[in-house]
Amino acid sequence: MNRIIFTTSQEAQKIKDAALLNKHCLVAEIDGKKYPTYNDYIRYMEKQLSFPRPCEEIWERYDDWMTDLSWLSYTEYVFIVEHYNEFLSKDAYGKQCFYESFEKQILPWWESEVVDHMTEGHPVKMNVYLVP
Repeated sequence: MNRIIFTTSQEAQKIKDAALLNKHCLVAEIDGKKYPTYNDYIRYMEKQLSFPRPCEEIWERYDDWMTDLSWLSYTEYVFIVEHYNEFLSKDAYGKQCFYESFEKQILPWWESEVVDHMTEGHPVKMNVYLVP
């Protein structure tokens, strides 16, 4: 089941170490201290996941790319947000959008909805780990 999980730094490290052994898994580490706004975070993810085109600070484009990922060949994604308490510290609404985007759109899409809406769509394992 794809989900958002609050965890400790030690557990996140174990998850990361195990994921890095899987050549079909992409691990994206996000240092919450470095991204005070949602737009800062989106610009980082554009580079981290090699989005084909920039989002240009249009949040819906970020959601679209996150529910596409067709240019990548991974079957599993692990997102680890370290310092989650400081993540998007200058953007409370953006932090809410980040959480809800994964919870209500991105994770359900990759868990099962992709099969019904994308030609040859396959579920992908995707989890987000939040470390205070």
